[in-house]
Amino acid sequence: MYESIKDFSEQFKWSPETVNGDKLGKYSKYILAGMGGSHLAGGIINIAWPEIDLWIHRDYGLPIIPKDEKEKTLIIVSSYSGNTEEVISCLEEALAEGQDVAVVADSGRLLEIAKEKGLPYIDLPATGIQPRMATGFSLLAIMKLIGDEGKLREISELGGLLYPLNYEEQGRDLADKLKNWIPIIYSSARNKPLAYIWKITMNETGKSMAFFNAFSELNHNELEGFDMLERNPELAGKFKFIFLKDTADHERVGTRMEVMKKILEKKGFEVIWLDLTDSNRLLRIFGSIMLAAWTSLNIAETAGFDPAAVPTIEEFKRSI
Repeated sequence: MYESIKDFSEQFKWSPETVNGDKLGKYSKYILAGMGGSHLAGGIINIAWPEIDLWIHRDYGLPIIPKDEKEKTLIIVSSYSGNTEEVISCLEEALAEGQDVAVVADSGRLLEIAKEKGLPYIDLPATGIQPRMATGFSLLAIMKLIGDEGKLREISELGGLLYPLNYEEQGRDLADKLKNWIPIIYSSARNKPLAYIWKITMNETGKSMAFFNAFSELNHNELEGFDMLERNPELAGKFKFIFLKDTADHERVGTRMEVMKKILEKKGFEVIWLDLTDSNRLLRIFGSIMLAAWTSLNIAETAGFDPAAVPTIEEFKRSI
């Protein structure tokens, strides 16, 4: 895990190739079917380029696509292992419906089907890293299928801009602050996929419970739940808050964060404020992801866990 974080920026030097790319049409809508770490790149696209009509499907089967949008829609099925059953289910239904579909994987049943059926596919590098740590590869592959060469170049530039080791010390310090605490990560609505990446990185790498939400929706419901602390103050004993504040956030979201921070601190919570300030939007996103990775790595190692292994998830898969 240490090496996969340290060498993360090397992923952006990879040039994906689309096999059977001549079978791709012109699309205005994309549906990314993936589970776990295999759909995280879709959330990054939603943050960085909201003008791209990309929806993330995290379930079995095929989402409903209106008849007048079928020809304009490409289903991208993504699974690093190529064997995720929900994603295979989506691919099978897409083929049965005659829906255009492309595959992103590094092995497994998805690639076998793609080759058998002559589908467009991109074979991810078989590095052996965890899917959650392969978002650079996934982002390049998905953007290659979308066909935006300008955005592909923008992504590739991160290979010379992102220095993961620059975030290691901050991650170690943050891990010390979060030791024996349950983090709750808040962000703006646009950055909600980033807050989610923090949450799942804390879960899988850090072996820690973690939760997330986004402004300003949380001010209309979740905020009121903290009133319970007046009757049961002991409930506050395990939570710390991380606020991801982006310079690109709406100014009123910034105001909401400031006021929310004061309310939480008045109720006895600690709020850790993390500013996303780099002028390069992709560097802001991936810098934060690197910080989450280093923080989670240190949390796991301090507690005596292997940060790369996911034994409970594997046990669950065997049980079903």
